[in-house]
Amino acid sequence: MWKDTAPTIRALGQRWTSGELARLYPDHVKEKRSGDNDVSRLERYVYPVVGDVRIDSFTLDDADAVMRGVPAERAAATRRHVAQLLHRLCAMAIFPLRFIAASPLPRGFGFLHREGLRRCEAARLTWSDFDLERG
Repeated sequence: MWKDTAPTIRALGQRWTSGELARLYPDHVKEKRSGDNDVSRLERYVYPVVGDVRIDSFTLDDADAVMRGVPAERAAATRRHVAQLLHRLCAMAIFPLRFIAASPLPRGFGFLHREGLRRCEAARLTWSDFDLERG
């Protein structure tokens, strides 16, 4: 598949959404059921910003740039899906592909983008600020 060099974000995303990675790694990569929607999100929000970045050079700053490119008026679900796509690409690059040793994205990446909070506002949140029953 890829010999000595890690693929770009675009190449990795295309191999994933086409089903190639599911065929090559059936025990570790599931076939995409939401492939058409994910292709659209990748093409609209991810590839224009970081499509040519190799996965082993992808950084948290790159991911933040992608999220900044998602218009604020888009639904929270769209922002969440874009963040999840970035997470999944990084996870596959760790295993089974073994292009990177660890993800550049911290746990919870996308929370601030999804919820529309500033960092200082998020830092002041307490458990009483969350309504776990109604989401």
